[in-house]
Amino acid sequence: MTISVVIPVYNGERFVESCLDALSKQIQPPDEVIIVDDGSTDQSVALVESKPVQLIRQKHQGPAAARNRGVQAAAGELILFTDIDCEPEPAWVLEMEKSLSLPEVIGVKGAYATKQTGIVPRLVQLEFEERYDLLEKSPQIDLIDTYSAGFHRENFQHVGGFNPALQKNEDVDLSYRLATARNKLVFNRNAIVYHHHPENYWAYFISKMKKAYWRMIVYRAHPGKAIKDSYTPQLLKLQILLALLALLAIFFVGQSPISIWIAMILWGELILTMIPFLRRVVICYPRLAVFAVIFIIIRSYAFVVGVILGIVSCLFIKPEIHPLAVE
Repeated sequence: MTISVVIPVYNGERFVESCLDALSKQIQPPDEVIIVDDGSTDQSVALVESKPVQLIRQKHQGPAAARNRGVQAAAGELILFTDIDCEPEPAWVLEMEKSLSLPEVIGVKGAYATKQTGIVPRLVQLEFEERYDLLEKSPQIDLIDTYSAGFHRENFQHVGGFNPALQKNEDVDLSYRLATARNKLVFNRNAIVYHHHPENYWAYFISKMKKAYWRMIVYRAHPGKAIKDSYTPQLLKLQILLALLALLAIFFVGQSPISIWIAMILWGELILTMIPFLRRVVICYPRLAVFAVIFIIIRSYAFVVGVILGIVSCLFIKPEIHPLAVE
């Protein structure tokens, strides 16, 4: 089967060289690499033009529209996606193609790794590893992230491609539409791309808040997935709830003795839910245990803020997210 790699870029000049160099070193080279510039104002276009890839330019419309545009121009039977800030390992294309060659499989999700050594990036990577352990237990998944994603072209086009109205979580929406009883999506932990995770707590907070906001928008079209999907640990949902209740309890501390006890119990339960992740951190990076507690608290409240903003948006703004067909 012929393979096309589609990568959107928007002001990604500092990543272009490393991403495309990594793709040039694939054990199984793709038949074509298509870069869709989404209205960059930096030197991204100039850098891409110096590489043996196909360049498509469009006005800034967001990553979903850029990826759809790339698929329209692609000739491959298999479409692989990654991001410009990713560096695929040499076996990435080979591993993705291997999974997509399995019977009934129409989509595959790869894995993140990182070369960063900072505190937050290492904790972010452990967070992904926790999710990957969950995915490996599932013979079929329902979420494929675009940083390392592969689809049979006909299945991708059949459901209308990515929804351009979504600035984030467009891959979640697409996955939910694809994941049916007769459409099998799988996880391949060996299809690795190296990524630049958020460098500090603030960047991590903003990233998670935005993802939570857009996930609520997606849940409006797929309400059943808010209860359970293959990617989101149920413990994480409990942490979000406990973090919200603990915050509310703080406002009542001092109003009555019982409110103090309630607040302490809620915070204690939140700490207890951290034990599985803290165990992983202690095994890998013992000195980061205290930072990991802060990490989980920040993550929980980032999700609280994002969820609240998303619910408000769904109730009062009601953004349109119906998919547009790929021509």
